[in-house]
Amino acid sequence: MRTTSTCSAPARCAFALAALAAIISTPAANAVDIGGIVNQAVRGAKVVADQASESQATAGTDALVKRADTELRAAERKMFSGDKEAAQQQLDSAGELIAQIEAAEPDRKELAALKQKQSRVQGDLDRRMGKPAGAAPKAPAATEQPAAAPAAAEASSPAARTIAPPPAAPAPAARAARPAALPYHAREKMAEFDKRFRSVEYALGKMDEARKGDTTTPPEKYAAEVEEAIPALTSLLDEARTEAASAGVAAHPAFEEAQRRLDALPGRLKETQTTVAAAQETRAASSAEIAADVEKLTRECDRLDKKVFNKASGAPIYYNDLAPVKEQLDAIVAFEKEDLAQANALLESFSAKYGATDEEIRKRTDDSAAARTFANLKEGIANVAKTRTAMAEDLAARTAQRIQGMDNAHDFSRLERHAEARAWMKMAQDFDAGNAKVKELAASLEQQLEADAKKLDGKIAGRKWPGNAANAPDDAGKLAATALEYFKNSVDWGRRDQNAEAKDTQPRVPLAVAVTGPWSVQARNIVGEPTMYGLPILLAVQVPAEKDRDLARVFVLTMRTSEERNVKMAPPFDSVTVGDSYYMRASAVK
Repeated sequence: MRTTSTCSAPARCAFALAALAAIISTPAANAVDIGGIVNQAVRGAKVVADQASESQATAGTDALVKRADTELRAAERKMFSGDKEAAQQQLDSAGELIAQIEAAEPDRKELAALKQKQSRVQGDLDRRMGKPAGAAPKAPAATEQPAAAPAAAEASSPAARTIAPPPAAPAPAARAARPAALPYHAREKMAEFDKRFRSVEYALGKMDEARKGDTTTPPEKYAAEVEEAIPALTSLLDEARTEAASAGVAAHPAFEEAQRRLDALPGRLKETQTTVAAAQETRAASSAEIAADVEKLTRECDRLDKKVFNKASGAPIYYNDLAPVKEQLDAIVAFEKEDLAQANALLESFSAKYGATDEEIRKRTDDSAAARTFANLKEGIANVAKTRTAMAEDLAARTAQRIQGMDNAHDFSRLERHAEARAWMKMAQDFDAGNAKVKELAASLEQQLEADAKKLDGKIAGRKWPGNAANAPDDAGKLAATALEYFKNSVDWGRRDQNAEAKDTQPRVPLAVAVTGPWSVQARNIVGEPTMYGLPILLAVQVPAEKDRDLARVFVLTMRTSEERNVKMAPPFDSVTVGDSYYMRASAVK
């Protein structure tokens, strides 16, 4: 069994008591001196005892200082995390601890810093909570210290200098309002109590996270931890009190504060469980609505992806003609007319409920796919508008390239390129007529095409129909007439409108044939004998669409006989080879 002593310095106490015993054993004749010495020894022993008591009180105040600082730091963390109510509770607890420190040691060096920090954090919290200036709780008032009791006067008369009992201890009301120091083992128990209570606070905090939906751990797990901790905390506090009582400390502010926190714990747990359960019920009730909203968003995104998003990605598509371009534009126009307003309304309603950022949507729906779908739908809509701009600028750029290469174009395709340039320009305007690059090209297109047409007209006007050449066969006129008749009846020329395989079915109406030279050998057999002859000619034809412009198409051809032994340099013609071709005035063909 452990025993305690009011002296923490046993050697000095033992010395004082031994001196007292020696004095008492002296003869009564020395009573006058004995009385003074006894009083002096008693006072010395009391001083030693008081110093030991103060040392214990200082150790208890150290613990209060640490706890007050811990509470203030915890309050600051709660405030910064947005939990203002919990921050205020921590500040109130810190205030009570500061009051205890001031009562125990008014001149404690850490006291001013603790008060300053309490005031600063309280002021910051009041501003965040919208409280008016000066609403912070007042700092705890220092406990008044009673005046020191007057020292007992020493007896001056010989009769008074007899052995007397020690002076009576000052009444409790006359002593400073300083709590008795907790003995070592009681402090150990209270330190363990505080450690366990911090674990309880952590569990309650995690339950609050569950209320907010910030953790996937079931709140019941943390509630069970709190419930299990209450009996353990009660036992620790009881043990601390027992240890203190065995050392003569029946009560202490630390016990009162611990009991207050412990008594409030069941109510805090119940309140937290209630709010968490209510939040869970709310989330469960809204989960069906969330699922329906996400499904609707996904269904619409998939539908529009097939309809337009995969055709309008925000960049130009690959094309060599306007067929795929027109298909893309039709899809965009249909989307803008039938779906754009509905899709934007869906995005707006979804973001109003669940937020517009990836983080917000993930947090409120607990569905990462929903965040991606929202982003895809939003991006798809934006890409349609980007596609209009991208395609308009690409069409304008490629139209400008076509115009720049007109000088090198064949006569027949040159005017066709003019028509194509106008068609491509019109398509660019259909995509985005207000685009700066489109407007710039549109302003100069017709002037450029007109200038190119004048160049072509100059070339055409200078060409003449040569007639039959001087070195042509003697029957060149008859041969020309036979060739002309051949072309009139050919499904590749005069009767092209009857050619089912032809892409351009406009007839090439024969106007004239001119023989440009003599017969030539086109093929020989193995012994060198001619087996095919060819007759060089010019053929002038007219396409109905070019008649108004007085244009004739002239082809450099070779009319070939059939291939056989002993073939003659004469019709019938079996095939035709084509060389060069160009335009000239139809009126100049004679």
